[in-house]
Amino acid sequence: MRKFYLRNGNGAMYSFMSTTHWFNEPKGLGLNMGDKYSQVGLNFVRTKKLSKPKDIEGTLVFTGNDQYSNYYSFAMFAQVEPLTFIYNPNGTEYMVDVHLKELGKGEINPDTGWLEADISFKKLSPWYRVVRQRNDGQTVGKVYDYQYPYKYGKDVANNVTMISDTALESPCKITIIGTCINPIWRLYVNGVLKSTGRVITTLTQGQRIVIDTTVIPYSIKKYDNQNNLITDLYQYSDFSTERFFFLERGTNRISIGHDGVNTLELAVEAHLEYETV
Repeated sequence: MRKFYLRNGNGAMYSFMSTTHWFNEPKGLGLNMGDKYSQVGLNFVRTKKLSKPKDIEGTLVFTGNDQYSNYYSFAMFAQVEPLTFIYNPNGTEYMVDVHLKELGKGEINPDTGWLEADISFKKLSPWYRVVRQRNDGQTVGKVYDYQYPYKYGKDVANNVTMISDTALESPCKITIIGTCINPIWRLYVNGVLKSTGRVITTLTQGQRIVIDTTVIPYSIKKYDNQNNLITDLYQYSDFSTERFFFLERGTNRISIGHDGVNTLELAVEAHLEYETV
């Protein structure tokens, strides 16, 4: 059975599958294209491929003995942005960033005893699946709680490999951890070097650099081990390099290095994007 959830800006989860509140008759989960075409004789040639995502719509049904209170609790929950709509159709979670566009409110249905509220969400991103991988250069087969649980891979030191099954270019968050000087990061797709990034800075023990294309604007920032921002490194980046990476279909290998000799830790969070799920 497919499942629906909403996550708010505090990281709290709201289930749309409860016995006292559920998301009914969902719409807007599929694909909607607005491609442009030119006619050549009796044939048509697509000149531009455009995705025109529809709003996610449905009815939020409240039951039980305290429907109005439950409605109010949800309204307060949804005011804490950013919001992420989570859809699990087959055991895999897919997400889309949303804004709450409409939350209606009527009277309790005297026949059913339900409070039914029309609801719609504006899609702010494509659907995406989050994949996380970490390499400390030493250990495999462990799970490490680093903001999110990253699985350890079996790559050689300073490398993380991810497989993308989507035709869409997908953003990622690259985290370089450990003492280093002027770190450099490279993206190889199916064995071919596609992009390089570099920043002129020094990391001491416990610090990390995060290169992030999963949010706009893209960023390169330095943090301490308590997740406190130390400095924005964008101005110190090497502008002769691409710096910001997007994963492509196939085997993506992120490799890091620096002007020192010690092995670094590397964590990558990929948001594999899909036109429909």
